[in-house]
Amino acid sequence: MTGPEKDDKRIDTLTGLRGAAVLVVFIAHCANAGYLPRPLGASAGQLGVMIFFVLSGFLMGMLYLGRPPTGVAIRQYFAARLGRVLPLFYVIVVLSIIATIAGIPWPYPMPDLATIARNAFLVQGTSALWAVPVEVQFYLIFAIGWWLSYRRGTFSLAAAMSFGLVVAALSAMQILAFHAHLVPVETVFYYAPYFLTGVAISIIRAPLTIWLEPSGRARLLGWIAIAGLILSIPSLRRALDASVPVWADPIAFLAIGAAFLAAMRGAGPFALLARPLPVFLGELSYSIYLTHMIFLTWAEHWIGIRGGIAGLAISVAVFLVTVGVARLSRGPEQAALARAKRAARPAKHRAGDHAQLRPSK
Repeated sequence: MTGPEKDDKRIDTLTGLRGAAVLVVFIAHCANAGYLPRPLGASAGQLGVMIFFVLSGFLMGMLYLGRPPTGVAIRQYFAARLGRVLPLFYVIVVLSIIATIAGIPWPYPMPDLATIARNAFLVQGTSALWAVPVEVQFYLIFAIGWWLSYRRGTFSLAAAMSFGLVVAALSAMQILAFHAHLVPVETVFYYAPYFLTGVAISIIRAPLTIWLEPSGRARLLGWIAIAGLILSIPSLRRALDASVPVWADPIAFLAIGAAFLAAMRGAGPFALLARPLPVFLGELSYSIYLTHMIFLTWAEHWIGIRGGIAGLAISVAVFLVTVGVARLSRGPEQAALARAKRAARPAKHRAGDHAQLRPSK
């Protein structure tokens, strides 16, 4: 059996799902700040990050498992993945250091060298930056699994499944140990089930698509996913006296997986994710995720906490400013990614690029 076919065609509903995910994160943080109703906050934003991780795993599986992990392919993989996340992340880290020294209100304080080192070396991110080191650490895990899946020259589903089961077992041990207070921190394995879900869906996408072909079945899955997501909201679970740590919540895990499948199919309410606004937000989601807390922190500091209509108005204003800044940063981000991809290409191809730029005599 071969790996998944390389598929560069964007699925608009999945891009829109990314936009919906960052909106969930933003709403939760506004609620935590007191601008929106408190039940929308607490750990509800983690549901959006879960969607990001499933999307990331799916994208890696679709783009890379269909080709052997040669030296060039591995270099291109890391250049593309790191080129997407690290430039803006390090800009934020540098700005955080400057803001901390200058005493500027800032959501990502860097008060000492240890904190700076944890962020700079992608060990642990401060506040909302936590997701970036986790993402990068899974890039390494995926690369190991990719290499092991091609040990005999062609893609081995058995090898891929074996590696996935090992990672899943480590994840189960990490989750149990953390919540039993046997280990003090969450490692990448605490979050790995969501990445693994995305990778698994990429591998079995064809049979899943066939299974979801009946529109009624796909539409039903979409509505089940919506119900599951609502039931996964931490404040609602507490109200029902059924609270579970959100990353260890089986209902949240199943709901996120169902939501991803429904979005992939564009089923039921998830068809709306292909509309221009969710897709636009999805294209800017990473920048929105990293920068929105800056403007929200400034609003808290200089405007103060307002509830009701005033809080809603402040939330909308902060979101619009964040989207505007994210849109302006898109050009430099794409340029940095293009440079990283060029650097990872073989020298003869880079020479060809330069030759095309020379004017003909």
